[in-house]
Amino acid sequence: MIRSLPKETYRNFNSGMLSYAFHRISGIALSVYLFLHIYTLSAVRKGSEAFDHSIVKWDNTLGHILEYFLLFAVAYHALNGIRIILADFFQMTLLHKRLIWLTWIMFFVIIGLSLTYFFPGLQIANRLNY
Repeated sequence: MIRSLPKETYRNFNSGMLSYAFHRISGIALSVYLFLHIYTLSAVRKGSEAFDHSIVKWDNTLGHILEYFLLFAVAYHALNGIRIILADFFQMTLLHKRLIWLTWIMFFVIIGLSLTYFFPGLQIANRLNY
């Protein structure tokens, strides 16, 4: 059974499977972020100096990249969750594939426009006259 899993995955590959996998991955990433966020903010109990030190640890390039991936995970998880609600509760199974692609398009538009906020050197929004 385990040996045939990659072969079966390849044979039955579809956009719903990809959407399911990314939804699970983004959910796990958001759970990890939640614990990290609570741990970082818990420094407020030790005083303002400890809190400032805790926040400054994330004010670097790695912190900004991780913040961008947080936006990536939140946007995808939220949009895919809305798609699941529409498909499940309103019996939109005939539009299921279109909803998946609409979710992906909206997701990439949000992520693309947010690039200039997180990485101002790219100047993408200026090129789009945004």
